[in-house]
Amino acid sequence: MTCFKMLLNDTVSSDSNLGSADATDFYLGADLPSPQSIKIYCDTFDAQTLLDLGFTPYIKTEPSGKTYVYCDIVRTMPGLGASGLLSQLRLLAQLYSYDFLQTSTPCLFRHRTRDITFALVVDDFLIRYKDITDLRHFTTCLSELFHIKVYPECTSFLGFTIDYNRTARTLSLSYPSYIPDLLARLQIPNLKTRKSPCIYVPPVFGSSQPQVNVKDDSPPATAADLAQLQIIVGSLLYYARAVDATMLTAVCLLSSQQSKPTVATMDAAYRLLGYAKLHPNHTLIFRPSDMILRIHSDASFLNRPNSGSTAGGFHYLGTTDTKFLNGPIFCHCTRIPVVCAAVSEAEYAALFANLEIGADERSILESLGYPQPPTDVYCDNLCSVGLASDTVRPKKSKSVDKRFDWIKCRVRQHQFRILWIPGNENLADFFTKSLPVHVHR
Repeated sequence: MTCFKMLLNDTVSSDSNLGSADATDFYLGADLPSPQSIKIYCDTFDAQTLLDLGFTPYIKTEPSGKTYVYCDIVRTMPGLGASGLLSQLRLLAQLYSYDFLQTSTPCLFRHRTRDITFALVVDDFLIRYKDITDLRHFTTCLSELFHIKVYPECTSFLGFTIDYNRTARTLSLSYPSYIPDLLARLQIPNLKTRKSPCIYVPPVFGSSQPQVNVKDDSPPATAADLAQLQIIVGSLLYYARAVDATMLTAVCLLSSQQSKPTVATMDAAYRLLGYAKLHPNHTLIFRPSDMILRIHSDASFLNRPNSGSTAGGFHYLGTTDTKFLNGPIFCHCTRIPVVCAAVSEAEYAALFANLEIGADERSILESLGYPQPPTDVYCDNLCSVGLASDTVRPKKSKSVDKRFDWIKCRVRQHQFRILWIPGNENLADFFTKSLPVHVHR
């Protein structure tokens, strides 16, 4: 998904054309290294059909009286275990013969001399190209193997709607049918719309006592509720990662509760669905940029049950102007898998998670032809920034030594620069905690 969004950013930033293609019968026709056999029963075919197929001389009869034939499978077909790999290898050989080379990013291809790049998802191609002759070259290449449908102007891909406005230089990504289809599938009666996806529990200010974690004492959910919750979490997690990150925090919180859901968990799930019902067609907009990766990182300390903390991140492609914002290529929200001893440790764990993702993103951008300068990573915790930048001396850092060494290694290699920003400017804060309605909006 990140590579897909980067290719969209590349298209609008380079003012290129965006096309798509679909190869039919992708799994048919690749030679098998060793033929396999299949037993086909003949009782469902009439005599004339068997004669026309040439099966009649080879028909055998079982002791039970059922007739059958043995056939050798010499080429790939759907349902055969080796079909996926062999079909892909055949495609790669064909592409290579036309000077299309796979980059270090799997399933991302560029031509040796022509200005054309495409991403492959099974048998669907998303193509960025400058000249129509380059697209014809690509079509000629694939037409030798498949019946291929090519769309010089891509308006949809993998179910997503793509609106490319060449005049305004914007490219919009949406999935208009996804939420209505999900609500129709679940059929939840009297579902109310909600203005925020999470139930917000305000902290108690002014108390000298420690904050007490809210405990869920509601009854356990039923087996039917659990099955419905799994559908909600799985469906909305995909949608949130793809298009609408504003519901990502709520989905990730629900996913951590779905092993033992309660009535309160189901109420939270219905609130999230109510938010989706109010905002059924979120649109992600990409604008021209210099394809420079920027990352915001943040953490929320002890905001989950059992002393859990949350890491958040906002990744986008910007310009040399640090104030320029763009549609995100990736938003990160996850429970930190260890108990953090301090706010600084939670912030450092979030920094580690975002830099791991950022390292992959830098590799994809280089594959697209955009080698990156040191990536600016913004964090609002001075201790974490100091540890990563060698301006703070670590003490009692055993719990973060692995993350500490990896981050410092990447910073010393000039892959990343860790910079401090005020908390109210950190976009990743949105993905670390539940927010009141007016703040969320």
